[in-house]
Amino acid sequence: MTSAAEEPTAEGARLAEEVKAQLEAQLKEVKAQLEEVKAQLEEVKALYKQEHGENADVEGLVDGDGM
Repeated sequence: MTSAAEEPTAEGARLAEEVKAQLEAQLKEVKAQLEEVKAQLEEVKALYKQEHGENADVEGLVDGDGM
């Protein structure tokens, strides 16, 4: 048996829906930003290959000290 304090209220349900909508909007925005960053990364990789003649995804480009 649940107590009255544990039962959802109309106000609580409304707030939950509001928070859900805000989180969904934030997720949509973050996904869009991620796509922009991915596109920028691909552009940088293409410029790196153009400049250095090698693929930036190849392992071994970074040595032990991170340079």
